[in-house]
Amino acid sequence: MSRHPCATKKHSHEEKIAESYVNFITTGSVPKAMTLDEVKSASNEDKTIQKAIEFAGNCRWHEIKSITDTDIDIAELQAYRNIRNELVIHSENILLRDHRIVMPYKLRKTAIHIAHEGHQGLTKTKAFIRSKIWFPGINDEVDSVIKDCAACQINTPARYMEPLHMSELPAHPWDNLSMDFCGPLPSGDYLFVIIDEYSRYPVVEIIRSLSAHTVIPTLDKVLSVFGIPSMIKSDNGAPFNSHAFKEFAQNMGFKHRKIMPLWPRANAQAEAFNKPLIKAVKSAHIEGRSWKQEMFRFLRQYRATTHTSTAFTPHRLLFGREPSTKLPKVQRKNTQNSEITEKVRQNDEQSKAKMKNAADKRNHAS
Repeated sequence: MSRHPCATKKHSHEEKIAESYVNFITTGSVPKAMTLDEVKSASNEDKTIQKAIEFAGNCRWHEIKSITDTDIDIAELQAYRNIRNELVIHSENILLRDHRIVMPYKLRKTAIHIAHEGHQGLTKTKAFIRSKIWFPGINDEVDSVIKDCAACQINTPARYMEPLHMSELPAHPWDNLSMDFCGPLPSGDYLFVIIDEYSRYPVVEIIRSLSAHTVIPTLDKVLSVFGIPSMIKSDNGAPFNSHAFKEFAQNMGFKHRKIMPLWPRANAQAEAFNKPLIKAVKSAHIEGRSWKQEMFRFLRQYRATTHTSTAFTPHRLLFGREPSTKLPKVQRKNTQNSEITEKVRQNDEQSKAKMKNAADKRNHAS
């Protein structure tokens, strides 16, 4: 999307009321949060899971061959047997695979639709759902649901090149930030995108103008919530090349690093985030939803999804804990921050090395 404003049509009062009504109706199709009580109830009705719980308790998996009840899925029960050392019976009589809930058949499609809220891509949807739940054939089921998602098929962006220059991981969360804009949107609004380069946690603000008088107070509000970083990276376009922004950076005490305009690979993290963000907004228009609410759903899912570079969720790296989501979970102990930091650094270095090697090979770089 271009940043250059375009003429926008003013909507009448009646049109706005009609749009609000449509948004109210379509919100009803958004999957509701799932509770542990629902999982418990569905698990109690699922004969296959009940048999797996029984075998997990008495270790009589060898009796699978003698089962004659046609309501029990023998192939699925065999899949549980293959991971029997990882199965745990929760106090609520819910079957777990380590810390993940084994989802009963009745709720599986619903769980996938919850995980796909915000229209994250296939990889991130799988990463999100597999961190919370598990069931036999989960990958194929997720593939099937996303393949049938019309909004995703229409708005899937073309493949883009990975950045060649891999930046060093900052010393701690919210130390180095990247900024960019998306828009204008059909409403005439712009999206002001701010990414923490350590945790990959995104903040998105809706603004009406790209002027320094609009952007500076908006950024000031964000920094009042999350703190002042050491460095903020942006392109060299308006409003970041203004005298007012230079004074703001000096007054706040952060270094402003300006990169080449029209060269998105120099600001790879913000650029990579913008693509699925725009996809979520476009999907809202296709499905007749409020684009703002769809954006909020996307942000909620993105922040709670394990990032491929760090192997942790952005929310956990920034706040030190996992966020609550619409999928149920069982409580577990948190890893100490020192251990997380070391794991993040190792995962980040390995991921960037793979990305660079693949990009150099593809582009025949020496």
